[in-house]
Amino acid sequence: MADSLLRPAQQRSPRLAPAGLAAVRVLLFVLVAEHAFSLFTPPYGIGVPQAFHLSFGLFYAWLAVKLFSGRTWTRVLVTVLLAIQFVGRFFVFALIDNSWIRLLLIMGAVVTIVVVWMLWFVRPVRAFFR
Repeated sequence: MADSLLRPAQQRSPRLAPAGLAAVRVLLFVLVAEHAFSLFTPPYGIGVPQAFHLSFGLFYAWLAVKLFSGRTWTRVLVTVLLAIQFVGRFFVFALIDNSWIRLLLIMGAVVTIVVVWMLWFVRPVRAFFR
């Protein structure tokens, strides 16, 4: 009994993250940049849009770092946040008629689709999460 208390706990051997997960991390930081850019475009002020962009940008940055832990909750939370943002893009697209912002919304939607696809349908990335 005393011997088992003195031995170090056995740890799992670290797993190497697949290359696709690094791509997911980069794309999440692209979305962080998109949220940061949104904070510096009109309408200026403090309100719901700014709170949304600040909070989602921080969440994406935090989750991009946490992805390499391999925990399933990170993949699920990224997907939930991306789904909320994806739906919101349609409302912003309908409300704002600026061509440049609409182009950014479309590009962000493509990034969102690619990230979700990589997290759930690319076998090495999907298998990394436990």
